[in-house]
Amino acid sequence: MLEEPDVLLELGRDQFGNFVMQKIIELSSPSRQRKLIDIYLPHLPTLRRSVFGKHIATCVDKLQQQRREADPTDGMAPESTGSPDAAAADALAKGVASIKLQSATPQAAT
Repeated sequence: MLEEPDVLLELGRDQFGNFVMQKIIELSSPSRQRKLIDIYLPHLPTLRRSVFGKHIATCVDKLQQQRREADPTDGMAPESTGSPDAAAADALAKGVASIKLQSATPQAAT
């Protein structure tokens, strides 16, 4: 099932399939949940606009929030999703850290 993400996305947008996918996500093992969430994450904006897909988006958001609260260092944080927005956020965080390091380093008087 995980090998066919297009089928999972279609089920997520389906009138009845979205309920099936919600249950599968909720009842799966943590490793399977991660795989399913990785499949749905890049499509969350479109799913949120879909009449039935919004239920999957809510389910994924809820699960991510629970995981972040349980373990803030968990790999489910937005920086590790691999999406373009996450990559930009990661680059921004690295840039901010670099600026902080430079300002914390004492400058030699000239």
